[in-house]
Amino acid sequence: MNQKGQVTLYVMVGIVILVIVGLLVFFKGSLLNIITPREDVIKNVEVQQVVSLAKECMTSSFEDSLILVGKLGGTIVPQSNSYLYRNIPLKINYNLGESKVSSLDVISQEIEEYVKKESADCLKESKQNVELSVNNVVIDFNQDTTDTVINYQVKGSVGEIVFDHKDEVGISLPVRFSYLHNAVLEIVTATIEDPANIDVDLVLSYGLNVTIENPEETVLIYILRDNQSLVRGGGYEYVFANLFEN
Repeated sequence: MNQKGQVTLYVMVGIVILVIVGLLVFFKGSLLNIITPREDVIKNVEVQQVVSLAKECMTSSFEDSLILVGKLGGTIVPQSNSYLYRNIPLKINYNLGESKVSSLDVISQEIEEYVKKESADCLKESKQNVELSVNNVVIDFNQDTTDTVINYQVKGSVGEIVFDHKDEVGISLPVRFSYLHNAVLEIVTATIEDPANIDVDLVLSYGLNVTIENPEETVLIYILRDNQSLVRGGGYEYVFANLFEN
């Protein structure tokens, strides 16, 4: 190859390299966006609003679940043998000499299923192009609070931005659920030992506002109100039924 041919070859190679570099620079943003998720997508104001809304849905669902557990007598799923009290299907915690109080593990499982479903439905109602998946819900019944850590994924599109965000959120509510649950257990245990009498000293020893109603001869309704527990600006109530023999 003569000198002129070599120069021409070098020029052509140089042009090709320049074109390739130019294309890489031009498409750099798009390539990075395809290969790895961009952090600035999550920092986008509209995406942040969606993530904040997802967190609000999870918080609201968790609050609702605790309120329901208290209103229905220690369950979210109405029982087949519930006692209908003011149009509310109350779980019977003492049933003809036996304790039917749900364990905290069972209540945790019901709360988890409720939060998963209701959180997803809540966000779907507000954002049609966004999906919230709650992957795991860990409940911790502490002395003065009821806490949860929720592992979630929210993905979809906002305008032209497509995102897929995974994270976890911690929620702590000043609800002494384990304290109330223990009070219910002791009341039911005392009832099993002596069905004919109400252990007033035991009931009052928990420092709760207690109302006992007798809608039928064989039914007692306990309404335990704890003003040291707060949910949505008010005290917390745990209501349950006891069913006796004729």
